[in-house]
Amino acid sequence: MPENTTGPTLYHHWSAVEGQMLRMVLGAKGLHWNDHPCALRDQESAFDLGFAELPVLVHADGQAQQGKLAELAALDARYPDSPALHSSIPAAEWEAFVQWRAGLTALRDRLIASVLPAYEEICSDPEDMEFYRQECERR
Repeated sequence: MPENTTGPTLYHHWSAVEGQMLRMVLGAKGLHWNDHPCALRDQESAFDLGFAELPVLVHADGQAQQGKLAELAALDARYPDSPALHSSIPAAEWEAFVQWRAGLTALRDRLIASVLPAYEEICSDPEDMEFYRQECERR
């Protein structure tokens, strides 16, 4: 995606599910954004942006957010002229959905752990592969 000065910048890892989800959301909303993929072992970028992990979306006004499901609905308010991600959902129902979905994260991570090494950012360097293996064991 070409650099532009008015759109948000996405700092992410190609293999991270949250980054993939955020890229799809930005595309669905038709937003022009700056792509800033980070190396697998790059944890400094997230800390420099004020977060513990990537992805981080930095808007043109300097405000930043992560790609967490609960935060994606805020993109509709921030970019009202773009297609809405969803119709109005009562706050209690949205919160219940987000909590239910969060309960599936560990299962999702276990199911996809064996296929993520196909990403070049993981398999191209033995140190990155070892880092990924250790992260899987830690989780």
